[in-house]
Amino acid sequence: MPSATQPLSKITRLALKTLAKSIKSARIEQKMSQENLAMRLNVSRLTVIQIEKGSAKVSIGTVFEAATILNVSLFPEESDLKVTANRISTVSALLPKRSSRKKRDLNDEF
Repeated sequence: MPSATQPLSKITRLALKTLAKSIKSARIEQKMSQENLAMRLNVSRLTVIQIEKGSAKVSIGTVFEAATILNVSLFPEESDLKVTANRISTVSALLPKRSSRKKRDLNDEF
């Protein structure tokens, strides 16, 4: 979660608002109440309201699950997502397991 000193970028805010609007529109189109969606997500109605406002405070898993329940597409096509995930796995396998090495104690006594 971003701190007060690290605000969200414009593109992040735009992405949150766009997904929020898509989720709200799909919910209304499917004649599903906020209470019903909250029940299916196992969260409070307040959380659904926050999702529909594009709040960055709601966990990404909960937002993605709301989108899935409402058939809101997160990625262009599921097959594209699988291909991308496989590519990332292949590249990740080539990367080091950690980003930095353990610091060694230096013996600076000469």
